[in-house]
Amino acid sequence: MPELIPTKRTRFLSAPVPAVVIAGEPGGIALPPLAFYDTGAAMRAAGWTVVVRATMCVLDGPDSDGLLLPTISDTGQMDRAAAWAEAVTDAGGVLALQVAPHRLDAIVYDLLADPETRGGFVPNLGVGTAPVPSPRTYPGPPE
Repeated sequence: MPELIPTKRTRFLSAPVPAVVIAGEPGGIALPPLAFYDTGAAMRAAGWTVVVRATMCVLDGPDSDGLLLPTISDTGQMDRAAAWAEAVTDAGGVLALQVAPHRLDAIVYDLLADPETRGGFVPNLGVGTAPVPSPRTYPGPPE
C-alpha cells in the first residue's frame, strides 16, 4: 500500500534536472541507496517507476512499496505543478531523493554528495512519455 507523504515533507525541483526531494521518516518506506554511474548520473532506482500528473506524483516501488505525493497544497500552485510534471515527462523520469527531515531544504548538490541520501533516477510510466534517457552527467553547482 502506498504511503501518503504530506506536502510539507516534499520539494519538487525542476533544475538542474526534474527532481523530488522527500523527507524520510524512521520506519517508513525507503528508496534504495543512491548510487552513480561512472559518468556522474544517478543510477536507476531498481524496481521503482513514477506516474506524474499536475496534482499527484506516484512513486511505485517493488512489492507493495510506494509513495503517494500530492504536488499541490495551496491555491495558485497549478501552473508550477503542471510545469514540473511536464519537465518529468520530457526527461523520461525524475530524480527521486530521500533525505533526513532536517536536510529537506538543503542544496541539491549537497544532497547528491551526502552518503545518507537514498534514491536514484525513476523512469516515468505516464502516457506519452519519452523513453528512459541514457545516463548523463549532472552539471556541477553554479560558480
